[in-house]
Amino acid sequence: MLAVNFITSESNRDLLVTFSIASFTAKCLTVQRSPFVEVLLPKEARGASIVPLNRRDVARDLLVSIKWFGSKVTIRTQRYRYRLDVSAVLASQIAEAKAVLREMVIDGTAEMNEG
Repeated sequence: MLAVNFITSESNRDLLVTFSIASFTAKCLTVQRSPFVEVLLPKEARGASIVPLNRRDVARDLLVSIKWFGSKVTIRTQRYRYRLDVSAVLASQIAEAKAVLREMVIDGTAEMNEG
């Protein structure tokens, strides 16, 4: 399980949620969606994608599900599963991240479960 120091979220033209991983100074896991651009894509290519921890991995990886139970978060993509511990993150950052993630999956391209 990866410990998260903080989360940053944006919901302007693009939707972004970035989890900063505690054990790495420059590592983060970013979930992103660009609704204005993706209308140009085929339906099966639409949805939130993940910028992976391994920056050499350049293949597009779409979000399948997010399960958020207390301080534990599981992010499943087409190719990976990430388990995160967000117990050190401020409640305000968690609330903002959940709101942006809900926006990303509102059309059913991925699932979000909260407990």
